[in-house]
Amino acid sequence: SPDFDECRVEFTQSGSRVSTPVLSLKGDAVRLSGRGTLDVETSLIEYRMTLALSPKLFAKVTRPELRPAFEPAEDGFSAIDFRLYGTTLAPQTDLLSRIGKAAATEAAKGQINKLFKRKIF
Repeated sequence: SPDFDECRVEFTQSGSRVSTPVLSLKGDAVRLSGRGTLDVETSLIEYRMTLALSPKLFAKVTRPELRPAFEPAEDGFSAIDFRLYGTTLAPQTDLLSRIGKAAATEAAKGQINKLFKRKIF
């Protein structure tokens, strides 16, 4: 249950299309930001998002093999970009596939390093 201290949304509407150039939710432990569009007639959404976790939360909720999916942010948080798409009634993200890809890459690096008995990556 993230507690946000600041919530900011800027949008414009042209016909049935709502453009959101600024979406920002900030708290002590979680920050969510992004931008995108919503079609109010079809309920289709297409957003580019960033999820950032504080160092303490990041250490608590992530496993070491998943951490490479996140990039260090300038404020000390760890962030991952993802896509939010689908409809308002059935939203989808590619967040799990991005994290899974990073975990698979880390596992492969570990196996290659073990095979050659030295750290290559």
